[in-house]
Formats: sequence, C-alpha cells, structure tokens
Amino acid sequence: MRKLIILAMIVSLSFSQALAQKEGNIWYFGNHAGLNFNNDTVLALQNSAMWDNDNSSTVCNSAGQLLFYTNSDTVWNKLHKVMLNGTDLAGSITSGQCAVIVPQPGTSKYFIFTNAPFLSDQGLSFSVVDMAEDNGNGAVIIKNFQLFPYTTEKLDAIYNQSDDSYWVITHPFESGYYFVYKLTSNGLLIPPEISDPCALMSGGNPYGYNAIGQMTVSPDGQMIASGVLSDGFIELCDFNMANGHISNSRIIPGFQNPWGIAFSPDSKMLYATRWWTDNVFVFNLSDTSLSAIIASGMLIGHATSSNAYNYQAGYMQLGPDNRIYISKYESHYLAVINHPSIYGTGCGFVDNGMYLGTKTNTSGLSRVPARPSFPVSVPPQNNTNMSIRICPNPSNGNFQLYWPARTSGSEYTLEISDLPGKIIVREKIQYFSPAALSFPQLVPGIYNLRIWNNKEVFTQKISIVP
Repeated sequence: MRKLIILAMIVSLSFSQALAQKEGNIWYFGNHAGLNFNNDTVLALQNSAMWDNDNSSTVCNSAGQLLFYTNSDTVWNKLHKVMLNGTDLAGSITSGQCAVIVPQPGTSKYFIFTNAPFLSDQGLSFSVVDMAEDNGNGAVIIKNFQLFPYTTEKLDAIYNQSDDSYWVITHPFESGYYFVYKLTSNGLLIPPEISDPCALMSGGNPYGYNAIGQMTVSPDGQMIASGVLSDGFIELCDFNMANGHISNSRIIPGFQNPWGIAFSPDSKMLYATRWWTDNVFVFNLSDTSLSAIIASGMLIGHATSSNAYNYQAGYMQLGPDNRIYISKYESHYLAVINHPSIYGTGCGFVDNGMYLGTKTNTSGLSRVPARPSFPVSVPPQNNTNMSIRICPNPSNGNFQLYWPARTSGSEYTLEISDLPGKIIVREKIQYFSPAALSFPQLVPGIYNLRIWNNKEVFTQKISIVP
C-alpha cells in the first residue's frame, strides 16, 4: 500500500510551482562558479558563496530569479547567505549527483533530495525548504529524513505535466533495481515504484566504483541512461512517465570509465564522457536497435584541463539554451556542445566554449528536474521549402535578410558562430522582410548564420570581407 508523507507544518501561502521554464536559469557549481541563462548571452556569475566538488542544485522562481542553491551539505539563500537551519544536510560534496531540488507542487515548499557517498549508511534522504519563512528568504523546516541507506551516487528528477507532480529517480547500492518516488502537492509517495530488473550496481575496483557515474533522464521523459564506471558500460532503460516504471534494460558495453551522461534536447543523441580522460563521445539513438546504437559511438571532441589529479572531462548538463555544458576539473572554462541534436562533428563541440571568469569548475554542474514540456531545438539545417536570402554576401557586416513570404511579426533567435563553433552573436530578431542587420564586430572570415524558433530553422554561410 502507498502512503503519503504529509508535512507537519501547514502554511496559508500556497502557489503553483509548475514554474514555466525558468526554474533552472541560474546555475551555481564548482569553485564559486555560476552561469545566468536569463539573457540572450549566457553570463558568468562571480557571486557564489559555494564550493562543491561534484554536482550541485540551484532553483529559481518562474521569472528566473534566484531562490536558493545547495551542495547537499549547506543551503544558501538568494542573498548568498546560509539559509536558516541550512547546514549539516545529509549529502556530501564528494558524492557525485549529491543533490536535486524539487518543488512541491501547489505549495511554497521545496524538497532537497541528497545522496551520501555510496559507502555511507546515510544513503538517500530529503530535507524541506519553505520559502514562506524568513521574509521570503526561506528556511529548512525538515532535515535529513532518510528514505533508505547505501545508495549509489545517482539521482535525477523530471516534471510530470499530466498531473502536476515530479518523479525522483534513484538507485540503491548493491541492487539491480531503480527506485522512483513521486512528489505531489500532498507530499512524497512511499514506498517507491520499483523497476524491472536492471544492471546490478555493486562492486567495482577499488572501492565499489560501479556506484558512480552520472544518471540522466531524457528531456522527452522516455529514457534514462546511467554510466557504470568500473564495469565500463552505459545502461539504457525505458521510462514510463504515466506510472514511473523503468524497464527494458540494455547495455552499451566497452565504454571504459563512463562519467558524464547527457541527452540532446530532442532525446535522439546520447553524449558521454570518460573520467580520467578528455574524451567526449556521442551515440545516435535515432535507430533504436541496440546494435545500431553501439555502432554509432563516435568521438566528437576533447574537454581538456590541466590539474595535479589528471582529472579531465566531468559531468554534463543540458542547459536552458538547449546546449550541453561539460565540466572540466579546475578549469576557468566549460566545454560546450552547441548543436547537440546533430550527430557527429556537426554538433559544434568547443573545448573552451564558456569562460567562467575568475572562478573555476570542478567535477560537476548544477541540476534541476527535467521538463518534457521544454521546447526542443530543431536540427540546424535549411528548410527546403522556406529558404532565406542574404544580400550582399560577402559583405562588410551589413546586409539585408530576405525571408520567405509569410505573416510578419514572429520572434526568432539569430546566431552567428565561427567555423569551429564559437558563438560570436546571439540575439532575438523579429520577422520582417527585408530585415537590415549590422554586425561590425565580425572580423573578416567565414561564419555560420543560424535563425530559428521552436518550429523551424534556417542556416546560411556568410562571408565577411574588409
């Protein structure tokens, strides 16, 4: 029988936490590093109070304004001060996917799920923040409620739009089963939904390292993928959004030390890094047969970093801008996959793709629940029925853009990148034909121009001359 954990403290303030799509628009992670996705250009933040060795979690309100963030040990509020009662949570800054913040729908409360290291009997726990406390700065009102001991360092969550709830996905240590908890407006459903038999995650040299490696749910809510480090494979499973059930385990073998795992926005590509290397790989999931997926594995780039530990490419995270970001241990840069829905080298991998300013990252990035309602990026290829025309081309950076005949007024994103994939220009434009565009910052050379919205995309090569 299922039962509900109902919070003992009931407050009169209640509001929807469906949160549109901006709950993950600010990331804090690593060595006081941060990113702000609220503008057309992603901005590096320098005001974090947090140090974290692995993944963290940051949550915003529906307008993309910071609420709080955590490394699973301490919680900081929007003022970058330690939240009331916000210390000594049951996670660990060295525990892989150590935390994920999940809104409790219809309330002012947020659950912080925390993973202790895999050899700890603390296991998986949750704490609860009420944002109605401390004049809107929040306070931890329930701390370290243990769900089970001895967990792997795998933790993710996804929003279930059908009934305004969240699925929280975990995996106990020395177990061949995933556990999936449901968080509703009434509380957390216990016991969890238990998967069909899957890969046994125990053992591994030297200390049980099959417990580590990223687990990620796909943006469309149909799959999960998990790296199993010591045994050297990636597990793919089907996920049922209706009931939270996980089934159909299949293995991508021969992938030594899998670490970071991320899906493309359209869930057609699976990206993975290897710990202790700088390798970044892609697998094409468009053909769902396992043999085709395995055969599609391709090295697409190197996420390089220089440090005393020889740690290189770390965890990965799909951003609100539909790019994939890759941590690089003790680096001032993140690697970036600019067009992750494109298979192979066309994905636009850039090693030093995002500058963090004076701050550095460590092994992980910031995480929030996935949302299947996120708009997915359309692969950047010309729409054969609706091509655009740019005149003159070559130009000195000033040109006219002629659109296909249609109703004016729609908003598009315009992006200009160099041939290796580095973004030079990114801004919103309105559809009017012709549109006069000027980019005096472009130096002579060849560039990729890309214009898209959530329905279509156009690309052209442009040439800038003196």
